[in-house]
Amino acid sequence: MNINDVLFYADAFLILSCAVVAVSMRHLLHAALALMMSLFCTAGLFILLRAEFAALVQVMVYIGGVVIFIIYTILLTAHLGEDLPKSTFARNLGAAAVALAFCALLLLVLWRGHAADVPAGYEPQLDAGGLREIGRRLLSSKSDGFVLPFEIVSLLLLAALVGAVSIARKAMPQEEEHK
Repeated sequence: MNINDVLFYADAFLILSCAVVAVSMRHLLHAALALMMSLFCTAGLFILLRAEFAALVQVMVYIGGVVIFIIYTILLTAHLGEDLPKSTFARNLGAAAVALAFCALLLLVLWRGHAADVPAGYEPQLDAGGLREIGRRLLSSKSDGFVLPFEIVSLLLLAALVGAVSIARKAMPQEEEHK
C-alpha cells in the first residue's frame, strides 16, 4: 500500500464522517459547516486524482458559492440558538431504507460496470475536456458557450438572496411585537 492509497482512504473516511455529521446535526449552522468540510475533503480527493480543475471548481462553486449561500440564508432566516426538532422513528426508518436502497443500486452499478464494456478501438479524447477548451466554452457567447446561462444563474442566486433578506427583515418586527 503506497502513500496515495493511504491518503485516498483517509480522505474518503473524512468525507463520509463529515457527511454523516452534516445530516445528523440538529443545529443548522453546524450542519452547514460539516457540509462545507465534506465538500472541501472532496476537493482533496480531486487533487489526489490529479483533477486540479475539478478541485478548484469544487472549492469555488460549491464551497464559495452554494454553502456560503446556505449559511447566509440560515443566518438571515433562522434563529441561531434553536435546534431542529427531533426526528421520529418512522422518518429515521424511511431514511435508512432509502439510503440502503441507494447503496444497493450503487453496488449493482459498480458490479456490472466492467472495463470490458469499452469498445476495442476506443481512445479517449484527451483535449476535449482540457483546461483550454473548458475556458473557451465558459467565456464564449456563441451557441456552445456558457456565458449566458452563467449570468442567468448568478441573477437567480442574487434574487434569492435579496428575497431571503427581505423575508427576514419583514419577519423580525412582527416577532418582536409578540414578545
